[in-house]
Amino acid sequence: MLAKRVTHKIVKQLAALAARSGGGSLELNIVAWNGKFPKYDIRVWTADGRPGRGITLDKKELKALYRAIGEEISRLELLEEQRGQ
Repeated sequence: MLAKRVTHKIVKQLAALAARSGGGSLELNIVAWNGKFPKYDIRVWTADGRPGRGITLDKKELKALYRAIGEEISRLELLEEQRGQ
């Protein structure tokens, strides 16, 4: 059975989160996969623009991730304050 070709179009680049060895980067983008409705995408991209491993999120999932990250940052800041006393 032949593998289906996956297509992508980066609709908007939102942030480069980290550089990777070999020239790639971890990025937050809005990407349309296989011509479908664009979604938020956190993924490693190679230096020549090929997608690596990552996750794709709809708006609801992105909001849930945002809340979870905010809660974790608040927890870490509280711990840092407690250790500083």
